[in-house]
Amino acid sequence: QTRQELAAYLHCSQRQLIRKMQTLYGVSFRQKLITSRMDLACYLLRSTGQSVNEISTAVGYADNAAFFRAFRQHTGITPAQYRREKRGA
Repeated sequence: QTRQELAAYLHCSQRQLIRKMQTLYGVSFRQKLITSRMDLACYLLRSTGQSVNEISTAVGYADNAAFFRAFRQHTGITPAQYRREKRGA
């Protein structure tokens, strides 16, 4: 989940990775990582009974408060609100 790990996995330098991410996705590595984490969190909230804290850890956040802030910034609502709205739909 780090830029260094991904670059090593792809057999390229971190600089090359940054350029590729910008070209392919139009965003930075960090922005893509956050979006990917939030997409997974949304899926888990909709489809599992895991607690929000368990999901926070599962998507790579060591600090639950940081997850809550990032989730709310990404979706405009809290994880609990998201779960209620999406499960009711």
